[in-house]
Amino acid sequence: MEAKNNLSLLPLSTLTEIISYLDISDIYCSLILVNREFYKTIQSSNHISKTLFENFLGRKLSANWNIDGKLIIEGLKLAFRTREKNVLLPFYGFRGNCGCDDDKFEYLFDKVFEPRETRDPVCTRIGEDFEIEGVLSHNFGRENKMMESLTNSLNQMNSPMSSTFKDMLLSLGIRNFQHLFHMIFIQLPEFNQNNDFQEQLQKYQQDKDVFDKYLQLNTDKYNIEINGNPIQNTLSIIERCEINRGGEYLTCPVKTIMAFASVNEAIGIHNPIVSMFNGCKTTADLQRILYENKNFLPRINRTNVKSLEQATNYYEEGGEEEESIEYVTFSSNGNNEDVIPLFWIRFYGDNLKKYSLDLRDSNFSARYVVLKLIDCENLMEKFGDDHGATNIDLQCCSFYGQMLHLDL
Repeated sequence: MEAKNNLSLLPLSTLTEIISYLDISDIYCSLILVNREFYKTIQSSNHISKTLFENFLGRKLSANWNIDGKLIIEGLKLAFRTREKNVLLPFYGFRGNCGCDDDKFEYLFDKVFEPRETRDPVCTRIGEDFEIEGVLSHNFGRENKMMESLTNSLNQMNSPMSSTFKDMLLSLGIRNFQHLFHMIFIQLPEFNQNNDFQEQLQKYQQDKDVFDKYLQLNTDKYNIEINGNPIQNTLSIIERCEINRGGEYLTCPVKTIMAFASVNEAIGIHNPIVSMFNGCKTTADLQRILYENKNFLPRINRTNVKSLEQATNYYEEGGEEEESIEYVTFSSNGNNEDVIPLFWIRFYGDNLKKYSLDLRDSNFSARYVVLKLIDCENLMEKFGDDHGATNIDLQCCSFYGQMLHLDL
C-alpha cells in the first residue's frame, strides 16, 4: 500500500518535535521501512538530522559545526550496521600537565592513544592527578608510518647493514633510533633517495626541536603543548577502550584512570569537571563526588561495583578477570553538558596488564578526549627502582568506534 504524503504537510517544528521522542533504532529499524516519505523528509532537513543526532548523543552541537544532514544520517546508519567492526580512532595527545620522565622525548604523551606493546611508553614526571588531552588528528600514527617507510626501504636494499639497521629499528623504535640515522645515511647512501621518509623525518625533527626548546625556555616542566593538527568537522562514536598498563620496565603502572569527552570545544587540562575527580582513588571517593554533583553529572550506565548497584542501568557480577578491577561507565544521554566523564576504572595489583572496556551502549561521541591519570601501582621496590618518588606509567589507552564526517 502506497504511503500517503502526510508528513510533508506538517510544519517543520511539529515534525521535529515528533522525532524528538524517538531514538535512532526506532527510526531505522521500524519507521523508514514502512514509510518512504518519512525517510525522505528526515534526509532533506539538516535541522531534523541534527535533532536526531543530538538525541542519539544526549548532547547539543554548537553552531560552529558545518553539518550536512544526509551525511549524518548515513553515518549513523553505518555506525549501527558495523558496530562489531569498529576502527581505531585517531586521537593524538597534544597537551598535558604531566611532563615526561627525565625530560626525554620518548616518554612524551603524544602517542598515548596509539596501541603499542613495548616501545615508548608514556612516563610522567613525579606526582599524581595528571591529565592528557587528545584530539582527532592527522598526526595519529605518524611514527608507525615512518617505521613502515623505513623498513620498506631497508628491505629493498641488498647491503648486509640494512638487515642490521632494520632489526635495531624494530626493537628500539623511531624515538630511540634517531641517533643511528646519521649512520644509515653514511653507510647506506642510497637511503637518501627516499624522499617520503625524509619529509616525514623532517616534520618529526621539527616537533622534537620545539619540545627541546620548550624545556630549555620554561621552568615549568609539567605543562606542555604541541601542534595537534586536528581533523576538521569530524566526530567519533566511541564504542570500546583498550587500556594497556604493561611493560617490562614500568615500575609505576597506572592504577586509577578516568576518561572524559567533548564534542564542541577543547576540554582543557584544568577543566572544572575533570578537576572535580582529583584524588578519586576509591569507590567511596567516587560515590561521594557523584552524589555531591548529581545535578549535572550523567547517570552511571554500567558498573561492577556492588555499592553502586542501585545507581546504575546495568550491574555486572564480577568474573575472574573483573576481580582485579572496579569500573564505572557513564551514559551520555540526558545530559547537555559538553564535557562528560566516560569511565572510571581502578586496577588492583599488577597481574592484569590489559583490559578492554565495552562502551557501546553509552552512546559516547567525541572530538576531544582527556585521560586523567589519578595514581599508580608502586612496584619500585619489586623492580629495584631507586627513584625517590613515584610517577605514573602507561603503555597506551586506545579508543575504537566509528568516525562521522559531518560535512561534504
